[in-house]
Amino acid sequence: MLARAGGGAGPRPRIVRHPTLSTTLSQRQACRTVSSVAIGGGSGAGNRMSIRLCLQSFLTSSWTTRVRFNKFHSSVPSKMPASKSVKLNTGAEMPTVGLGTWKSAPGAVEHAVEFALKNGYRSIDTAAAYKNETEVGVGMKASGVPRSEFFLTTKLDNPDHERAAEALEQSLKNLGTDYLDLWLMHWPAPMTPGSVAPVKTIDWLDTWKSMEKLYKAHPEKLRAIGVSNFSVEYLERLLANCEVVPAVNQIELHPSCPQQDVVDFCNAKGIVVTAYSPLGSDNSPLLQNEVVKKIAEKYNVQPANVLISLQANRPGVNVLPKSVTNARILSNSNIIDLTAEEVKELNDIDKTHHFRACHPSWTGWGSLGFPDCKDADK
Repeated sequence: MLARAGGGAGPRPRIVRHPTLSTTLSQRQACRTVSSVAIGGGSGAGNRMSIRLCLQSFLTSSWTTRVRFNKFHSSVPSKMPASKSVKLNTGAEMPTVGLGTWKSAPGAVEHAVEFALKNGYRSIDTAAAYKNETEVGVGMKASGVPRSEFFLTTKLDNPDHERAAEALEQSLKNLGTDYLDLWLMHWPAPMTPGSVAPVKTIDWLDTWKSMEKLYKAHPEKLRAIGVSNFSVEYLERLLANCEVVPAVNQIELHPSCPQQDVVDFCNAKGIVVTAYSPLGSDNSPLLQNEVVKKIAEKYNVQPANVLISLQANRPGVNVLPKSVTNARILSNSNIIDLTAEEVKELNDIDKTHHFRACHPSWTGWGSLGFPDCKDADK
């Protein structure tokens, strides 16, 4: 396997810049050269020169290709390889790494979306509640990337639980698109306009049934539907009463909020999990955590890359790092393969430092069934 070069001691990681782009002709030739050397074996200056030329070809490219390094470094511990995409229960492929746009303000988010798409991102996530759908649509159009080549997600806002059809049409208009790859119920928490207070007379399950009807009636507009911020308790109620199993459950995931119970439940039911806030929050203390910093130093990457990679290394999980800064948008797409031991070390952070960046109690609906939030029900 080849990997992008980096300083520091220790094994070189398999670094994957997501999503993987098509290689140039010279890169493909370089791949074949190394493949013939690796398979045929041999030694000598000729082979060493071929490998050197191949490395130069890859290292001068702004993108790396998913190729294994273990043939050359057998001492590297076994990895939990990150995925390029996850398959939804609809059969569609959803990229493992996408651009999140929560808190990305109009005036900045347009450029972020445009830059991300121009530089290989193929999944964009927004929401009606973010108040930036129109600007996200501007960035999509400005990128020049055909709509059919990227995955687009938006969400039904809490005040719109009784007007799902109208909300869908408004989101499509705002985004300037004819269809959504994925439409999520943002929270199982109906609220008043402006999400000021809960509306306890509305049942979120009725909202899901409205979304199901729209999904069945308009396959040209909705490729998949799903949920967000659903606990196991709420998912069990949903699955016992639904006709369409949600394709995705988008939840907060990071080492201080691993929610393994939700991930395991979704895996068992064929529901993909999307991780939001993988860094924990803006200026997250996780970026200074000693375990995170140790692993980052080992692989010569930023702490943020370790935190994003943790989710990409979990089966059935994809992840939404967010930024409006060019350098960080590019950096966030660098995914490393972590060992099983490193994944355990990272998840064990929760045992001594648990927190949520977005506690469900803000909705006025209490814990929403999350075990670590039950105090909100008192």
